[in-house]
Amino acid sequence: GKDVRLGGGVNVVRQFLDADLVDTMHVSVAAIELGRGERLWTSPDELLDRFHLERVPSPSGVTHLIFNKIDQKFNPTGELGNMLLDARAKVYAIKKTIQ
Repeated sequence: GKDVRLGGGVNVVRQFLDADLVDTMHVSVAAIELGRGERLWTSPDELLDRFHLERVPSPSGVTHLIFNKIDQKFNPTGELGNMLLDARAKVYAIKKTIQ
């Protein structure tokens, strides 16, 4: 099938997750507190029964959470794939420099 990008708020994402219609999900998390709003979850670990989770930190402080359905192999393409590969390379380079 073709890739479909999903946009919307917490309610939309939860509906698609509950209907088991999400194969891959990329969530960017910035460590700031807004004071109000809806949480997507209490912890991303809540999805580990259905998804593999990869945490990719970035130098800016944003953490990218990459969820892949357990029965799916993650193979990002296009702009997302290039961005993730670039982020992983930068993180590796930073870790290598620190060590």
